[in-house]
Amino acid sequence: MKKCILIFSVLAIFETSLHAHKSVTLNYSPIKSQQVKVEIPAIATDKATLIKLSQDVRVKAFLDLLAHGEGTSYHPEVRIAADQYRISFCNKGKLTTFKDHPRERCCNSVGNRIICATAAGRYMFLQKTWDWVKSSIELRDFSPVNQDIAAVFLLVVSGAMHEILRNNIKGAITKASRFWAPMPGNMYNQPQTKIAELLRIYEKQLNFYQTFSFSYPQRKGRL
Repeated sequence: MKKCILIFSVLAIFETSLHAHKSVTLNYSPIKSQQVKVEIPAIATDKATLIKLSQDVRVKAFLDLLAHGEGTSYHPEVRIAADQYRISFCNKGKLTTFKDHPRERCCNSVGNRIICATAAGRYMFLQKTWDWVKSSIELRDFSPVNQDIAAVFLLVVSGAMHEILRNNIKGAITKASRFWAPMPGNMYNQPQTKIAELLRIYEKQLNFYQTFSFSYPQRKGRL
């Protein structure tokens, strides 16, 4: 009963605040410079609400889905779950500090093309995206907790959070593709993870969180 009340209260808080918003400009394309107007709901800048949303089992499962899509959940450098937050696109070993985004740009072969990016962390934040999120919700560092909060922020901004809380995971994946290139429907002309695989990960992790109280599975390898 308490779990049901919590789920509905989170949804109610989210729905109540969704209509109030402000507009900012974000350059989020990893392929070429592109200024995009993004409508930000007021709730997205409320850090306390973002933290509460991050504790919802559906949101936790979706964050795991994102990490799987980005390849950080089964990256060779990952020995324990916390290592996922230390991964960099530049493949120079794990990040040694969480003081800030590493701010390194490099080029790697992805699929049949060369991609140049500054992506880092569990959710492969581009430097420009991280700087925008960091300033929007006043994040002090690149710590795992702040990476989670930043990802939740982007889920709210993209509209994916609305779909997650209504259990429309396919819709959430499509909207999340606005910021995460491996999601089906992305505009970045990069390899995409199959929707069936992402849904399998989501259902598996959702069941995990509904059964146990751990934040993340403490194991290495594909989920």
